[in-house]
Amino acid sequence: MTALARNLAQPIELFGEEITIGDAVISRQSLLSWSPGDLAEADIHPIVEPEPTPYGFEAVGSELVVVNGQVVRQPILQPIDLSTLKLQRLEDLAIQRKEAVKTFTFAGQPLRLDTQTEDAISKAKAGLERNPTSVIDWEISRGVFVTFDLATILALADAAFAHVQACFSRVRVLTGEIQDATTAAELNAIDLTSGWPQAT
Repeated sequence: MTALARNLAQPIELFGEEITIGDAVISRQSLLSWSPGDLAEADIHPIVEPEPTPYGFEAVGSELVVVNGQVVRQPILQPIDLSTLKLQRLEDLAIQRKEAVKTFTFAGQPLRLDTQTEDAISKAKAGLERNPTSVIDWEISRGVFVTFDLATILALADAAFAHVQACFSRVRVLTGEIQDATTAAELNAIDLTSGWPQAT
């Protein structure tokens, strides 16, 4: 619901569902149906909310100011320490890396590569190495099965290993960029979404 303020000379935000104007008590919902001219005549004004807080700052409060005849909520901004911003970016990077690792295809088929899948690959590899003439049926996605022999499972294990390592190599590069940043603007300009490998 739109916030309202009274007194254009020194704006004060109006709270509550009912507002007194002269001798009348009027609901906030009714006021919102008034025309801008009727509201201004009663010295009541919609509050223009601020733009999103810019990167590198946090809002520690706000104040109402009048700009070009409008009541604007102006945030009181405080810069966030660069070391804190770097920690946040490293956390974002860790999340991006986990998603990048999962984005994996093998022989043209998508295969979600997570800890459970990596463990299953290791067990399948060990089983086929003990029984090299055997084959296994692998459900790589719901309802999609592929038959793997030893050579194929070895190729899958190698591809998965290479993919994970390539993801960590990308993490190392981006971590260096984060650590080398000297301003919030430089940190914000680092693209954490590009440059990730895609194994096939």
